[in-house]
Amino acid sequence: MITKILRTVALAILAISLALAVVVDANRIGWERENGGFIVIVRAQDVTNFSLDGLANIGITGVAVCSSSLTDGGSPFVEKILKQNLEVGLILDEPIAKLANNFSFLWIEGPIDEQSFHELFPDETTIILQEFTDVSQEREMWENGHHQLVRAHEVPTGDMARSSTETLVARFERAVHERGIRCLILSPAPGLSVHENLNYFQTVIEQIERDGYTLGSFSLPFPKTPWYTEIVFHLGVSALLLLVTLQIFKHLPFACFVFCGAIAAIAASMPEILLRQTDAFLVAILVPAYMSFLLVPRLRSGWRAGAIVFLLFSVGSACGGLLLAAVLSHPVFLLKLAGFRGVKIALLFPCFFGVSVYYRQVGWEKLRNLFYSPIRSVSVTLVGFSLAVLAFAILRSGNTSGGSFGLEGHVRGILEKLFIARPRFKEFLIGHPLLILFGADGKLNDWRVFPLFVGLIGQASILNTFAHAHTPLLVSLLRVANGLVLGILAGGALLAVIGLGRLLWQRVSQ
Repeated sequence: MITKILRTVALAILAISLALAVVVDANRIGWERENGGFIVIVRAQDVTNFSLDGLANIGITGVAVCSSSLTDGGSPFVEKILKQNLEVGLILDEPIAKLANNFSFLWIEGPIDEQSFHELFPDETTIILQEFTDVSQEREMWENGHHQLVRAHEVPTGDMARSSTETLVARFERAVHERGIRCLILSPAPGLSVHENLNYFQTVIEQIERDGYTLGSFSLPFPKTPWYTEIVFHLGVSALLLLVTLQIFKHLPFACFVFCGAIAAIAASMPEILLRQTDAFLVAILVPAYMSFLLVPRLRSGWRAGAIVFLLFSVGSACGGLLLAAVLSHPVFLLKLAGFRGVKIALLFPCFFGVSVYYRQVGWEKLRNLFYSPIRSVSVTLVGFSLAVLAFAILRSGNTSGGSFGLEGHVRGILEKLFIARPRFKEFLIGHPLLILFGADGKLNDWRVFPLFVGLIGQASILNTFAHAHTPLLVSLLRVANGLVLGILAGGALLAVIGLGRLLWQRVSQ
């Protein structure tokens, strides 16, 4: 009776939390759609041979000068930039004592004295955050009240030398569309004339404008959420933890309640950003765990059963993803001053936890059967293959691209042209088809656990997609939807191939 009451209350709290998450996510999507302004900047040292008038005519927003090049806090070149109605930015590559000019924006490329920074630059000065760089100083500035920040993308010099202008244009377009970039720092492409580089700059600007973005305006203020949302989300995550522990320790409801209450109280005492990171991590590991308890024990066979297991699992992961996205809908995460923590654990945990739920249902003696049967060599091979797939998925997780091969890069390019948001390989090629196979194919017998183990990588990946708070939420939703559609097609093809293979084997064996 106590277990039933606790489960009912926890489900009600979780439902309220999810409903509020949908509201917060909808508000964020509205802000992202309105936040369509972008600016284009060049470095002064890169355009010494360019006409400032020519830069202004093609739509360049501003020119950034290095603090090391300023004399007595100013520069004659700054006056020339201003006369062309271009914005003037400052690159802080070394400390500076005073300024003779006002700067519209700046970014940091060296150590700074924060006290001097606040004396020289008012809070409304826009700070440019460059992708893939250390943002610890900018994070500290945010915490001290300087909230006017914009994320920027600049192609590294090495990549510029290896890329065609078409590739560079596509790279900037992807940065704006998929990663919420609103500032482009353009550099001349090696080997091109001044005229050709101006055409390249103009092509970048025109392509971004064709995609529906507006040149010349800075980002809008971030969406504000009511103070109570963080409390409701934390209660929802705590309720989810209670639901999972009640499944694990069914006969100890009071102990589960006390345990989850203690965890919730400890977490509530954390600083806001750390609390959000903790709640997001718990969502990422608890949602697949709870869905495993709900769906894995109800084993059936047939393509309908496979489709139902896969779709219900995916709906649960998508709902968890919406909650996770709402938890991370804070300017610090949208600006990538802080990020989701525990990506690799969030990929590992669902796979092993799902397997434990499976053997809890069918009996742990089934695990021994894998290695004591006459064909245990096949089991060993499948274990090695499953672990290798999981290791590769973990290797490719995070901010780096890992070992990206030429063929893969070509396929990525094709998918990006076919779909507005490219689906993840680990979902539609690996996880989703194998989870469908797990739900559909009862003839696998003891080996049925292997498609479950690998298939849960796809569900973990769905949640990981929503953990990228800097990615526009509509893009994440579309990426997940594309992965589900392609995954269903791939799963159907896999079932057809296996069925055909069995049919041919029966005919050959007769």
